[in-house]
Amino acid sequence: MTRESADGQSKRRASLSTSRSLLVRVRNDEEEAWIRLVDLYSPLVCYWCRQNGLAEQDLPDVAQEVFQAVATNIERFRDDGPNSTFRGWLRTVARSKVADSFRKKG
Repeated sequence: MTRESADGQSKRRASLSTSRSLLVRVRNDEEEAWIRLVDLYSPLVCYWCRQNGLAEQDLPDVAQEVFQAVATNIERFRDDGPNSTFRGWLRTVARSKVADSFRKKG
């Protein structure tokens, strides 16, 4: 293994541990952690919402609903396997909130 690839793997591991520590801090309701989480994931949430057909003018409201749902349900998220990722869970929440938005509009 080259030093360059070892450094890349090390950075990926550090990124994963940072995410886990961020989730612990979010679960502890630390304001700075919430700010970091929203800053980090808002662009991705908006991208997923657009990919699911949400109109641009509805993005701010639906994104807020996504993060409200995360705040309410963060304790339900379990990182207990290779297929259990926060990002995957967040994507499911976003998809659900987009569907809710379409149902509300009829």
